[in-house]
Amino acid sequence: MSLKNDILERQKIAMKSKDTKTLSVMRMLMTEIKNTEIDARSELSDDDIARIVRRQVKQLKDARSDIVRGGRQDLGGDIDAEIDILAGYLPQEMSDADLELLVRGIIEDIGETRTADVGRVMGMAMKAVDGRAGGARVRDVVMTLLGS
Repeated sequence: MSLKNDILERQKIAMKSKDTKTLSVMRMLMTEIKNTEIDARSELSDDDIARIVRRQVKQLKDARSDIVRGGRQDLGGDIDAEIDILAGYLPQEMSDADLELLVRGIIEDIGETRTADVGRVMGMAMKAVDGRAGGARVRDVVMTLLGS
């Protein structure tokens, strides 16, 4: 079953069980998927949908930090619930050990050891992790291994 069908199915289940929080999140996600399909004028692949989910999670995390900074911790729990719902559609995060091993392999393959080469290593590493690790985590590992 495709990711889009999974999302639609979960939306139906939430509607039937009157789970308003899940229903709201699924509707928001489907709206974003449909708008992207309209813009692209084609069906989205599961990878494209996963990118949309990652973007939505990032936006929610940014909103949560703004809300907490604004002194509204009571709203942070709602956003955490939304993030948890969406996180079920993301690939599992890469462990720190696996991430370090991957970056070490990239550095060895291209033979880069200077801090000036961070951008090149970062680009290759971000493609290799394919959404299973955030940019900040990858940058930290690259910087550590390149010695800066």
